[in-house]
Amino acid sequence: MIQIKDCLLPLIGLSCNNCALAVEKFVQKLPGVLEASVDFAREKLSLTFDPAIVNLTQLIEAVRRIGYDVAIGKTELPIIGMQDSTDAKNLENLLIKQDGVINASVNYGNEHVVLE
Repeated sequence: MIQIKDCLLPLIGLSCNNCALAVEKFVQKLPGVLEASVDFAREKLSLTFDPAIVNLTQLIEAVRRIGYDVAIGKTELPIIGMQDSTDAKNLENLLIKQDGVINASVNYGNEHVVLE
């Protein structure tokens, strides 16, 4: 059974419609990508993909490989109630599986999580 995910990635570095088309064509050829469409005016890449074949990190890396970038937010949040480093690792593993989370780093020592 195919699981389908949709996402919208903000692009950085597009200077013309040809740039947008280059990103669109390159990403469409990736295994697991069902649909890719770039809106040059809004600088957005709209994707439909199968996360069992390709993940968000791989898609972002593909955009970077051809000379463009994706705007990624980063935030740090306090975490309370962790008992040990195993709790931190379990939380990290749960967070990384959430839609829109590219990376999660939980620090048991300072009781913080950094999310991208």
